[in-house]
Amino acid sequence: MKGYHTTEYRGEILTEPLYCKDKEAWLGKGYYFWKEEEFADFWGRKKNYETYDIYSADLDTKKCLDTVYNEKEDKFFTERVTEIIERLKRGNESVHIETVYRILKQQVLDKMGIQGVIYADETRMGDYGALKPFLYKKRIQIVIYDKTNISNFVILRSKIEKEYGRRY
Repeated sequence: MKGYHTTEYRGEILTEPLYCKDKEAWLGKGYYFWKEEEFADFWGRKKNYETYDIYSADLDTKKCLDTVYNEKEDKFFTERVTEIIERLKRGNESVHIETVYRILKQQVLDKMGIQGVIYADETRMGDYGALKPFLYKKRIQIVIYDKTNISNFVILRSKIEKEYGRRY
C-alpha cells in the first residue's frame, strides 16, 4: 500500500519517516501515514506549519489490523477498545487515549503480532470536503509500529507554503 507522510519543513530532506511519540496519538506511538495524498496535504495545511513536506512510501500492511475494509477486524478492534475503557472505568482509573492505546497495544496487538493499524478517522474531518457535512471520502490513516514495514521513503513535494486566509 502506498502511504503519504506529512511533516513540517525542516530545512533538509528526511531519509526516513518521523516517529510519533505524542501522548494524543490516537493509534499509539508509531510512523503515521495517510492513504491518500490529498489528506496528507490537508493535514499539512491544518497544522500550524509555515511550510511542510509530503513524502511517499510503500507500506507492508499484511500484518496490520484493517479496521476500514475488514468488518471482522473492525469489530474486533472496537470490542477490545470498549473492553479496555470499561475496565478502566470499573477500576476508577483515568480513561485517556494514551492509556487505552498502550493497554491495547501491549495486551492485544503485540501478542497477536500486529504491526500497524489502518483506520478511518471521519470524526476528525472538521470542515473538509465539497459536500459539507457529507463526508463521502474516507480519510484513512495508517500507523506502522515497525520501521522494517516501510520502504521506498521519498520526498514527493517539499517546502509547501501554507495558504493563509483559506478555509480548510
